[in-house]
Amino acid sequence: MGRVSGALLLLLLSAAPAWAQVAFDAANGTTGTGTSTISYSLTIGSGTNRAVAVAVSMVASTSITGVTLGGNALSLVAGTSTTGVTQITAIYCGATSLTGAQTIVVSFSDAGNSQSGSSAVSASGVDQTTPCNGGTSASGSGGVVSLAIASNSGDLTFEGTASTYGQLSAPTQTQQYLGPQTGGDNIGLSTGPGTAGPITHQWSVSSYSGHAVMTGANFKQASGTAAPVRYRGPIFQ
Repeated sequence: MGRVSGALLLLLLSAAPAWAQVAFDAANGTTGTGTSTISYSLTIGSGTNRAVAVAVSMVASTSITGVTLGGNALSLVAGTSTTGVTQITAIYCGATSLTGAQTIVVSFSDAGNSQSGSSAVSASGVDQTTPCNGGTSASGSGGVVSLAIASNSGDLTFEGTASTYGQLSAPTQTQQYLGPQTGGDNIGLSTGPGTAGPITHQWSVSSYSGHAVMTGANFKQASGTAAPVRYRGPIFQ
């Protein structure tokens, strides 16, 4: 029996599973005052393996009672809940088959919630069993707030930031949403590429007294399948 062609052997050994790159799809957000719910629309594209994450901020005396997308409940991402000097923030996430304009509803325990905000991001190419991981959070004041999010190459990191009184600007990653920077609850959201280690997201906060909270996570990439190897020549020689 002849020897296996060196070129074909190299081709067989190099054939590896193809991994779907997570791709940003859409983002939106809103703020509210003195209400037990806030709602807004997110238009989701038709890419495969879709997922949505919703960042929420509110005054520290209030709690979140639920977050839904198109009437479907989203789940809290472990590690994303943090309490700053005046605010609490968290991220809720879920895989979805929904497309088009969908309503996000965030419910709070207190109808007297004086300041609240939420921003959302959708993506495609996301693992449908564990769409979000790497949850983390931080708080700060005095000029900047930053967060390092663990990820892998091909993932998509994201974060939601809220500041009391301080205006947000100059994110170090790609700004996808920035709400009106008018005072009570200023919010922003950015995304960044997945890497083989933590990636830092940072915002500048205009006022030294502007307290900020930041919560982040990672859209985990969906696995693909190995591309078929087609025989185009003699195997033996």
